Amino acid sequence: MANYNETAVSGSIWTRAKAVQINNPANGTPSITFTEEQVVDYNNTLLSGGQPSFVSVTFNPAAVIPMIDPTTQTATGATMTQGDLYAALYSLYLQVAAARDVQAAANAAAFAAIPAAVPGAITTAPSSTIPAPLTVTIPSPAPAATTTGS
Repeated sequence: MANYNETAVSGSIWTRAKAVQINNPANGTPSITFTEEQVVDYNNTLLSGGQPSFVSVTFNPAAVIPMIDPTTQTATGATMTQGDLYAALYSLYLQVAAARDVQAAANAAAFAAIPAAVPGAITTAPSSTIPAPLTVTIPSPAPAATTTGS
């Protein structure tokens, strides 16, 4: 018996990393956990979901990562170590945190400049212990040449 409004379809299914969690304890070994999801290309519509799976790795600064081109899934021949990756992520954190701090200082200065003479103006910063979300945009530099780590 046929299904109501049944239509033949074509597509493909693959696994991808949906999210990455980095655990960097003050007194322990860092680790990274990748949350995977299944993606279905169903008649040129991408559907994702289902039960997630997880894969983790404990930080080993000397471990070599062979670089894979994400658009072609082919090895580029370049490598980097997990130590190089750690340094890159640490540098990104410092860059984003510094940009956030600059923006927060600019916001505080602008807030402080509101004249007290404006009726109803709030002249002191709120005392909430939960800071408002702040989005910082950092311009992307031109792509650097690929290097090979050891």
